[in-house]
Amino acid sequence: MRQRNRIHYKAKNTNNCIHWQKFRELRNEVIDLVRQSKEQYKQKLTKEITDKNIPPGKWWRIVKSISKLSKSREPTPFLKSEGQIFLHPVNKAELLNSHFSNISKIDIEPELPNNVPDPPFKMEEIIITEEEVLDQLKNLNCNKPSGPDGVSPRILKEIKSGETLRIIPSQGAEQFHIIKVSYHLLLNSGMN
Repeated sequence: MRQRNRIHYKAKNTNNCIHWQKFRELRNEVIDLVRQSKEQYKQKLTKEITDKNIPPGKWWRIVKSISKLSKSREPTPFLKSEGQIFLHPVNKAELLNSHFSNISKIDIEPELPNNVPDPPFKMEEIIITEEEVLDQLKNLNCNKPSGPDGVSPRILKEIKSGETLRIIPSQGAEQFHIIKVSYHLLLNSGMN
């Protein structure tokens, strides 16, 4: 690129046909090299995105860089409905939600069959051993977000006792607070 720029400067100053010809050749060569580099970069990103072993954080960084999701955008314009103007994002979201929920309502309810036979088989009781749970906890990725229960994967990975693990599903959110407290106590006491 520097060589192309030097030849371009020389061609402008001398206005010599030979210099202009050399500039065009170098310009075309640089354009081809830039295109090749862009294509190689796109192929590299595609390969990384389709890799199943890529960590979620890196995957999202690549997606954001490609789609420019992290760039600031202009705020959405105001919405007007029934003579009212909505400026706040929450009000706009509620207006759009109500609009689309009204559109998607189906007035005709399907008729249910009267005589539905029982399924041919019943699901047997699922037995999960403590070892299976501990194996899954060992393989748990701490960088993933919390699940719908709000329990962080890091907390689950740090807690190794099976007794505590059995209590978690039986008591739900109340037990979650107890686990968090004991987890912070473990960290503060220096015990692992």
